[in-house]
Amino acid sequence: MPFFSAKCPVDEETKASIDGAFQWLLDEFGTQSFQRVEIIRPDNPAFPARISADDAAIHAFLRAVCGFMDVEYESVALRVFEDEGAEAFHPLAIPYSGGPKACGLYHWYAGKHEIAVDRKLLGSPVSLVATIAHELAHARLRSDLIAEEERESEELLTDYTCIFFGMGIFTANSVFSFDQFTNSQFQGWRASRHGYIDEESAGYALALFAYLKRDLKPVWIKFLETNPKYYFKQALRYLVKTGDCEIAITDQPDE
Repeated sequence: MPFFSAKCPVDEETKASIDGAFQWLLDEFGTQSFQRVEIIRPDNPAFPARISADDAAIHAFLRAVCGFMDVEYESVALRVFEDEGAEAFHPLAIPYSGGPKACGLYHWYAGKHEIAVDRKLLGSPVSLVATIAHELAHARLRSDLIAEEERESEELLTDYTCIFFGMGIFTANSVFSFDQFTNSQFQGWRASRHGYIDEESAGYALALFAYLKRDLKPVWIKFLETNPKYYFKQALRYLVKTGDCEIAITDQPDE
């Protein structure tokens, strides 16, 4: 394949932003911390084998993701809420395809990381894990200390933090959600976005993760959905062929 065929799936500005986010995360959490991270797969035994309809299932997922992201489970207060707006969706209405859907919330209060999660996510374990990971990323970043005017850019960093800590399969697969339904009277579909990054950015960030880990033929790629997998392969091919990455992973101990 000719050299010029390697093309990055994101533009230069977005690439620089993602590279900068990863460099900041390496500086903040240390290279040794990153080297210990492993990609978390949907078949990880830490996830509950059976999913019940009660809050205990969400707590089980929370405990698992806390372990993956090195957040003390006892430091997190969980609240489960109901999104009544989703129930009102009529199958003949114009499908929703707007901005990111707020499936979770984060707040620091009285020495606790308070997170709220939509109960309906139990119907989509991948989105549930991605949402919990996003809210716990706020905990790792101590979002309560970030100025209000910096919150929007911090949300982007939060999604990249999920990928940095090994939750990239869930983040990438949950970016775009497409639901179809059929009953005796209606059939239709609904599309929505989760998180704050697009599929191209998620694919590039996940490829950057693999490239920095020197995992150039990852076995976990089989768990990626079609679009994220395409952008991941394109981005990893670009990084390998061009070496267009100024981030260096060293073996020096963290300070």
